[in-house]
Amino acid sequence: LEGFARGRDEGRKEGRNEGMAAILLRQLQLRFDDVPPNRVGQVNSASGAELDAWTAAILTARDIDEVFASGTG
Repeated sequence: LEGFARGRDEGRKEGRNEGMAAILLRQLQLRFDDVPPNRVGQVNSASGAELDAWTAAILTARDIDEVFASGTG
């Protein structure tokens, strides 16, 4: 039972991160037009903490590199 609960929680976390990544990529595309493939990969492999930081940073960043200068990624 403990393993099942752990697996369920892990799946939820992974799903949350995938959703956040998809939203962030859409925001980057809308804000900066072109999202380089290396940034797409960076977003798709990011931790929840990194996604949180970048999602906040997009509001004030002047360019796409400034978004990724915040957070740990």
